[in-house]
Amino acid sequence: MKTIPETYRRRTFEYKLIEREGSLAIYSQRHLENEEPTNFELCRVRYRDAHQTPRFAVEAGEYLPSDGEWGRHGFTFWTLREARQRRDQIIATPHTKRTKPTLAPAEVAGQTQRSQS
Repeated sequence: MKTIPETYRRRTFEYKLIEREGSLAIYSQRHLENEEPTNFELCRVRYRDAHQTPRFAVEAGEYLPSDGEWGRHGFTFWTLREARQRRDQIIATPHTKRTKPTLAPAEVAGQTQRSQS
């Protein structure tokens, strides 16, 4: 099974895995021209089964958020402290399904009567 990388390069940045807790990973982000990290990224690590696309095979394993998933599964912070705080908030938040609220039959009837008046 493929796992997330310890380090990788993307565009003009180098990323280094600093911490991982369960499905949450914090990477330092460093511009290739700088010695020190410029940002920290908190990523939700997800898993996908092996599958075949029309053009290529995808190996089973872990993966990081794509650019289009940023803000939902990936977040950028100026400091490591901020990244850790957000990680801790995510861990402390219970996962609940968000469902559309429904009205009880009496409330629906009451709204119908008011709207007709």
